Amino acid sequence: MKQVKGRNVLSETVDEAMSGKRLKDFLKERMNFSGRTMKRLAMERHLFVNRKSARVDQRLREGDRILVLLDREETQDMARTPMDLAVVYEDASLLVVNKPPHLVVHPTHNHKEDTLTNGVLYYFEQRQDPSIVRLVSRLDMNTSGLVLIAKNQFMHASLNQRNAPKGEAPLKTYLGITKGPWQQREGLIDAPIAWPDPSDYRRAVAPGGAPSQTSFQVLDQNEAVSLVRFTLWTGRTHQIRVHCAHLGHPLVGDELYGGPLPLTPPRQLLHASELSLLHPMTGERLSLFAPLPKDMKNYLLAQDLFCPDTPQEGPEK
Repeated sequence: MKQVKGRNVLSETVDEAMSGKRLKDFLKERMNFSGRTMKRLAMERHLFVNRKSARVDQRLREGDRILVLLDREETQDMARTPMDLAVVYEDASLLVVNKPPHLVVHPTHNHKEDTLTNGVLYYFEQRQDPSIVRLVSRLDMNTSGLVLIAKNQFMHASLNQRNAPKGEAPLKTYLGITKGPWQQREGLIDAPIAWPDPSDYRRAVAPGGAPSQTSFQVLDQNEAVSLVRFTLWTGRTHQIRVHCAHLGHPLVGDELYGGPLPLTPPRQLLHASELSLLHPMTGERLSLFAPLPKDMKNYLLAQDLFCPDTPQEGPEK
């Protein structure tokens, strides 16, 4: 599958195996479109075979060129708020920004106009980009780092596939500062996470909870705290925070899960530092990195601990 350069258009050529099949079969089997999306694309006349408007029941021949136009007029009824965005990557279908701490990602009852979404909508508006904000990844207000935003429905659905083959789903890596030294320097935390009391925002490791897996690697530590790299294999709410607290190593600054509170204002020292994904429209492998924010760097320096500046960097042995 190919993306027409600079546009939200997908292009694919029919091979011998799909010759004689209907366009809707091709869109489902080769381009992973849902029936609902195909119906919308057909109604909007965004399906083309050999540059001619096509119906979903049209028969295909080997060599036919399929074009799918993904651009559409959409609106999002939210305030547009000027904001200094740290854009890490952008193309016609995808935006990745480095979110600072203490910034809510999506509007809520208490934050209607001062969120990352409001800032991204303003950013799009200033660049005459008709996209709306489709969040693929979300971070807690006090967690910093990479946030992935799809600019069209196809990208959002593709990147959100829960059962995507290994290597195709976005792989997220975090850096966190936790309480105390770890006895085991690396391993896998495989512990189910549940929401025992819906009136309490906290999650907990509990039998019968959702399967949850987090890999960890201790990069440096002293008697008080540790710098740890985490990789998420599942995406549960507060997953890293819950797993760390469960092991007796809550994140520094994590008031909700019992971490020490050395900073004012307090915030869990957790940063989404790396993101690897297979671009659904181009097939290219993207490897993105966001350096540690100043508060985490300063804390590590004060603790005389290693402070990584590049992806996968570790202290000298």
